Amino acid sequence: MTFADYLMPGLAGIDRRALGIPTIEAQASRYFSATGLPPRDLRFYQGFAMFRQAAMSAGLKRRAELGTAVNETALIFGNTLDVFARAGLQTLEGATQEF
Repeated sequence: MTFADYLMPGLAGIDRRALGIPTIEAQASRYFSATGLPPRDLRFYQGFAMFRQAAMSAGLKRRAELGTAVNETALIFGNTLDVFARAGLQTLEGATQEF
């Protein structure tokens, strides 16, 4: 199981190719082609997405602690703050992935 599968367990063990789900490389190529931007390292974008999710998790955790969260599972999702923050850091410190 990859780190991405851990964060999105709904895709764990699924044959994405058989379902026609594009690879990260294919999706990045489509994005850069559509925007006219030159291909570049995606770590910033991926890391930013993880830190953004960490911030949302922190807000959810706080609302759960205050008792103002709508869903009873809010604290569980709020506790993913450190997972997403570490994922963002690992992404930014990882090997360059240019597409």
